[in-house]
Amino acid sequence: MLENYERDKSGAIKQVVTQAFNYDRKYVDDSCTDNNELAVLRLGVLIGAINKPVRELLDVGYGNGFFLKWASKTIQRCYGYDIEPAYPLPKNALKAEAILGNSYDVVTFYNSLPCFRNLDFLHQIKCQYIAITVPWCHDSSDEWFESWEERKPDEYVWHFND
Repeated sequence: MLENYERDKSGAIKQVVTQAFNYDRKYVDDSCTDNNELAVLRLGVLIGAINKPVRELLDVGYGNGFFLKWASKTIQRCYGYDIEPAYPLPKNALKAEAILGNSYDVVTFYNSLPCFRNLDFLHQIKCQYIAITVPWCHDSSDEWFESWEERKPDEYVWHFND
C-alpha cells in the first residue's frame, strides 16, 4: 500500500492524513462533470430503480446544481447540501443545513462520498433510499493506484471497489 493510505476491513482504501481541500467555484468549474445530460440520466435511473413516487430528496455535494435543477421539476421537495457551496441552489431547491436530522425519501451522493473524512454518519441518515456514485477503484496495486487519475489526494479520501 502506498504511503499515507490504508485498507479498511471492507477493502476500501483510505488516505490516512489529509489536508484541507478548497471546494470553491474554480474547483467546481474545473472538475464538476455534471451536465444536463448526466443529470437527466441520473434522475431517470433513480426514479426507475425506486419505481414509486419520490416526494423529498436531499442531494449531498450538489456542486453546480444541475442534478437538483432537473430533479426539482419532478420531485416535490428537493434539498441541497454542500460543505462549501460554490453555486447557489437552483430556484426550486431548498438549502439543507445538515445531512442528519430531517427525513427524506432519497439521499444522493453523486461523487461526493469519497470526499468525507469520516463515514460514520452514514448509518444515521434518515431515508428510504441512498443513491451513490463513486469512481471505481478496480485495481489496488501500488503501481496502478499511484497513477490513477481519480486518486486525487486530499480531495478523494476514500476509494471503493466491489
